[in-house]
Amino acid sequence: MRNLLSVFMALMAVAAVAAKPVVRENIEWLDVWLPNTNDHDLSRVLLIGDSITRGYGKQVEVNLRGKAYVGRMATSKSLGDPALLDEVALVLKEQSFDVIHFNNGMHGDGYTEEEYSAALPDLVTTLRRMAPNAKLICATTTDVRKRDHLEETDAKTKRIVERNRAAVEFAGKQSILVDDLFGVEHDHPEYHANDGVHFNEQGSAMLAQHVSRSIESLLGTAMLQKTAADAAWIDILPDESLKGWTRVPIPPVAGLKPESQWHVDSAQKTLTCTGNAGHEWLRYDKELGDFVLRVEWRFTPKSEEPKRYNSGIGIRLSKYGELWVQAQTGLTGGYLFGENLVDGAVQRFNLSKEMKENRVKPAGEWNLYEIRVQGGKVSLSVNGMVVSEVDQIALRRGYIGLEAEGYEITFRNLQLQPLD
Repeated sequence: MRNLLSVFMALMAVAAVAAKPVVRENIEWLDVWLPNTNDHDLSRVLLIGDSITRGYGKQVEVNLRGKAYVGRMATSKSLGDPALLDEVALVLKEQSFDVIHFNNGMHGDGYTEEEYSAALPDLVTTLRRMAPNAKLICATTTDVRKRDHLEETDAKTKRIVERNRAAVEFAGKQSILVDDLFGVEHDHPEYHANDGVHFNEQGSAMLAQHVSRSIESLLGTAMLQKTAADAAWIDILPDESLKGWTRVPIPPVAGLKPESQWHVDSAQKTLTCTGNAGHEWLRYDKELGDFVLRVEWRFTPKSEEPKRYNSGIGIRLSKYGELWVQAQTGLTGGYLFGENLVDGAVQRFNLSKEMKENRVKPAGEWNLYEIRVQGGKVSLSVNGMVVSEVDQIALRRGYIGLEAEGYEITFRNLQLQPLD
């Protein structure tokens, strides 16, 4: 009986936690700004914060012009509200970022400082899961002054100080750089607007300068890494003659239709498969060992049904496609599958059920795949996150191929980085 009572009390405690209401403000809002989405020549920075961030964000973008593309996500959501993590994930699905400067602490008066502290790990976990290569900067929350009496600190500042203490302590344990915005503005009431919360033009410019310097301290390393890496990339997009690429039927014994379904637009630097001339690979003719392949792709919208779109990117293909690994390009998600040699026999594998997350965008929108092939391991990153991996691929050298399977698909930015 005692054991049953203990179980009952534990279940009641779990239910009480689960039933805790989400605290929201009377007006909730989300402001997202992502410039230069199709440019990849500079590092990319994301500012996460609130209306204070929105105030200095535009100037940060100006300060870092020519050095980085600066986006922002400003929101009224607070740590403790699960919707904040949903909003962050939504933005991080859109692009890959090299530096993320984040702050949260002004909103969420209905959450205690203990609840705020307890929610910090979830935010950082989301950032690192969705942007595993990004360098993080945690900014402290700025103070609040009394409306029209800016020389006096508002009582809310005491709570902000406690939240900042928790954020700085957690950032230190996680080896995250801290940008102390509270420290640089706290002794300058003249920087505030009359409402006591926001900043005037001078104050926003000062914050923007400080934020820009913090980002640049990490951006230098990120840019050097990016420059060195970019120098090793090879553009393998074919010209209009498709020289260096060969059409290969699927299955290998099937014939090819005489008309080509592959067309290069040299002006737009795109390769389009119309999907109207049978099932086949367009094979890159250079045999490869270890490499990284980046490619952007999108389907031409034809249907509301996700299953009506299908294609793929082949890696480690044998010369005529008897053995292969494919990164699926479909609206139901990106994952690896193929036919591998196991104990001398050809064996099919399919990792669709092991896919970590469906990050593929709707038809008509560009997706970025990064495929790393090293030794017997292949990993697929979709729009900035690794979602599928396979090990023990027997074929250690092979070919790249783009699949035609009855659906119109366009490719661009075919970039290859050999690793051997």
